[in-house]
Amino acid sequence: MTFSPGCYVLKTVSFSQPVYQKHHKHLFLKQKNFFDSVVILAFRKFFKKMTGTVKRKALIIFGIVILITILLAISLPGLEFEPGMPLPAVENKNVVVAAPQQDHFEVISINRFLAIFFGILLTITIVFIIYKVIKRSSWKDIFNVIRILIGLGLLMVFIIWVILMMPRSEGSPPVSVPLPTPEPPVTAPLGPVPSYVLWLVGLSLLVVGILIFIWIYRSSQKQTTAIDLLGLEAEKAREEIRIGIGLKDVILKCYKQMSRVMEEDREIERRFFMTTGEFEKLLSEAGVPGEPVHELTRLFDAARYGNWQPTTEDEQKAIDCLEAIISFCQASREMS
Repeated sequence: MTFSPGCYVLKTVSFSQPVYQKHHKHLFLKQKNFFDSVVILAFRKFFKKMTGTVKRKALIIFGIVILITILLAISLPGLEFEPGMPLPAVENKNVVVAAPQQDHFEVISINRFLAIFFGILLTITIVFIIYKVIKRSSWKDIFNVIRILIGLGLLMVFIIWVILMMPRSEGSPPVSVPLPTPEPPVTAPLGPVPSYVLWLVGLSLLVVGILIFIWIYRSSQKQTTAIDLLGLEAEKAREEIRIGIGLKDVILKCYKQMSRVMEEDREIERRFFMTTGEFEKLLSEAGVPGEPVHELTRLFDAARYGNWQPTTEDEQKAIDCLEAIISFCQASREMS
């Protein structure tokens, strides 16, 4: 049997179009599912990297945002908009600010305005420095923020100087045109707030307060717990080396115990011990000096992966790095 080209084309189009649409729809669904899977995996990886403290802070912020949203929703029915105040203007080297009643203007000299502005800026800077010192932040971060505040102050002075140097044209005085006073709209009283709304707001405030108290209490309790445990494990290892226990067994035990302490402190869920690189990274993030940690890691690698026979020099190196870790932990405990 023979077919003409026209019939063949017609048959191909009539039977291939649904197949193409089905294949295209299937391909689109596969791409959509793949994109959704990538997004979900990215979010899982992001939240997995978050420590317990960061998760608690995010929970508290989320609760505060929900509470603020509830309060805004409750206050919206009674919201009334009023005419706003005009922006401040500079006239004859004076800052002119409209009063709330809009029947007269407050005139402030440029010198007084700058004194008030820099006084507020200086107060904010002092309060910020005191806060950062209490939080034991680095001076580098403090100086960076101070540099930003100084830049803002200089930018404000430059803007005012540009405004004062701009040419001004002498215009006719403004003519006041009386405007008709609109009649106030007739509104019905909203009545008392429903009791369930008060209960809801009260319970929300109570829950947020309890969460904040628990977070502050647990943070204060866990502030030096990991450092104390690290120092305790280092002291145990040092004493075991001094009484004659094999250095290889002591290093393996000390490394595993310190790894467990850091895993529990950072809430890391793992089926195996962390790698030596992860161990060094976590200890460096905790502030432990890097040289003794690197030496302890080297001894652990030698004890675990090689047929290692420790010498007297290795024992002395192990004691030195353990004593350095102990000294750091004791100094951290005294500072806290």
